Amino acid sequence: MIRTTIKSAIFISLLLVAFGVLAPTAYGAGIYFEPEPATYKVGDSFTLSLVLDTGGASINAVDISILVPKLLKIKSISKNESIIQLWVNEPSFSGQTINLTGGIPGGVTNSKGVIAKITFEAAAIGSGNIAFMSNSSVLLNDGQGTKLGLEMTGGPAFSIIPRPKESSAQEPEPNKEDEQTEDS
Repeated sequence: MIRTTIKSAIFISLLLVAFGVLAPTAYGAGIYFEPEPATYKVGDSFTLSLVLDTGGASINAVDISILVPKLLKIKSISKNESIIQLWVNEPSFSGQTINLTGGIPGGVTNSKGVIAKITFEAAAIGSGNIAFMSNSSVLLNDGQGTKLGLEMTGGPAFSIIPRPKESSAQEPEPNKEDEQTEDS
């Protein structure tokens, strides 16, 4: 009877492991932009924060590439307030690609860590989205350089509309002849 109980316990444990109930928790990180872009007028400038959610894991490095549609002009990348402390290369852009590679000594675990703030200018009329490139990655703070599963929330969608033409009609100035003065 004891052998049957032990065999049953082993069998049940194997089933639980096979179905992931007793398997170690796999962490996943996510990157996204805030605030969600909306509609802009041609010539408008706006800034989006690139945010990292570590998913509960301790992260110590990021290597992120972002593809920006030609509807937008990349104006600047700010690393002020960034969780990244050591930049392998300064945040940069070439053409329509942004590259952000850096590290965090000691690692970081958070749900809303700003990696960089990117300022764009709406350059042309149309709709599009900012896309994370598939080679983007984050590394665990495990001393092994282990890549963590990375959820790249679909690049934010936006629309650019024409800037309304300013009215050239001005308020007519009052006619000085119609004004009455006490000296008249």
